[in-house]
Amino acid sequence: MRIPSLVPAPLAAVIAGILVAQLATLATTVYLHRASAHRALKLRPPLAFSFRLITWICVGIKPREWVAVHRKHHAFTDVEGDPHSPKLLGWVRVQLTNAALYRREARNPATVGRYAKDMPPDWWDRNLFDRPYLGLGIGIGFLIVVLGPIWGLTAALVHTVSYLMSNGAVNAVAIGSAAGPTTTRRATSAGWP
Repeated sequence: MRIPSLVPAPLAAVIAGILVAQLATLATTVYLHRASAHRALKLRPPLAFSFRLITWICVGIKPREWVAVHRKHHAFTDVEGDPHSPKLLGWVRVQLTNAALYRREARNPATVGRYAKDMPPDWWDRNLFDRPYLGLGIGIGFLIVVLGPIWGLTAALVHTVSYLMSNGAVNAVAIGSAAGPTTTRRATSAGWP
C-alpha cells in the first residue's frame, strides 16, 4: 500500500536537493570556513562532529584539505600561487571548474602539509571521514530510500549542481569583483601554525 504524497515526486526531489545543498553550504560556511580555516569561532565538540558528518555525507570533502586550499588562497590572493583566482584564471573558468581547481590543489601534499598542519588526521578521519565516496554513497543512498531511485538520484543531482554553482559563484563573483588582493593576504602570507 502506497501512502499518497502531498507533493509531486519531481517537486519533492527538487526541494530535497535544494535543502541538502543548503545544509552542505551551511556546513561549509560555519564549520569549514569560519571555524576550521579562519578559527573565527569555536564549536562545541558535538556540533563540530555533526558538521564533519554533514560535510562527509553531503559533499565528501576532507576538512583538512578544504582548509589547506582555502588558507593557501588567502596567502596568495589574486597573485601567482592562488589555487582558484578569478582575476588570474577568469570568471568563467572559476565558476565552471571551481571543484576541479579545488581537487587539484587538495591533492598536493605540500599544500595540505603546510596550510593544515594544525589539523592532523584523527581516528575518525583515518577510519571513516577520509573515505569520501563512502560518505557520498550513504547520502545518495538515503535520498534513494526516501524518494525512490529516480527521484533520489534527481535530488542528488540538484544538490550537486546547486552546491557547486553557488560555491563557484562565491569565488568567481565576490572575489573576482574585489578591487585588489584582500587584506587577509598580508596577515596570512607567512603561513599557518
